[in-house]
Amino acid sequence: FCKEQKKPKVIFMMGGPGSGKALQCERMEERFGLRHITLGELLCSELQCHSERGRHLWDVLERGEKLPEETLLELLIDAVASSVQQGRGMVVSGFPRDLRQAEEYEAKMGEPSAVVLLSCSPETMYSRLQSRGRCSSSSDRENALQKRAQSFCSDAQAIIAHYERKTLLHTIDAEQLPHEVFAQICHAIESSNTY
Repeated sequence: FCKEQKKPKVIFMMGGPGSGKALQCERMEERFGLRHITLGELLCSELQCHSERGRHLWDVLERGEKLPEETLLELLIDAVASSVQQGRGMVVSGFPRDLRQAEEYEAKMGEPSAVVLLSCSPETMYSRLQSRGRCSSSSDRENALQKRAQSFCSDAQAIIAHYERKTLLHTIDAEQLPHEVFAQICHAIESSNTY
């Protein structure tokens, strides 16, 4: 019981590019007092602190090699452990990216408190990215963004099924206006006894 009390609330926010993850995570940070993190931010922070691990990662990047997946997971686990000490929950944006990441996280840290999936069509994601000015008129760039949106939809299926089986998944209709999406998220989180 005491151990369970100390476990921080960890919510994974999944969604394709342009689905609204950043905005909704900011709102969750305000509403629920969560710390919003991304693996990219954790990596930047590690590179800037000049730790031994940071220097190693810098060397890997300098050589143009792919960062080891286990190191990124270690960064996330360290951030979760830090939240335990601070008594603060977190919302992790864009994680997990594949089923293996989900299973490795669970093996080391247990299940997340909840998983929120911002569901919208590849066309909607692409349209939002275009309206934010992230798309130039280059047809190569447009094709790349469309492929990223479609790729998320197909790549995420195994993760979605994994969290559905565990009854942790809350699928949110992200086709709606941002305030309507946030209302759905609040309802899902509050009704699931996560908060």
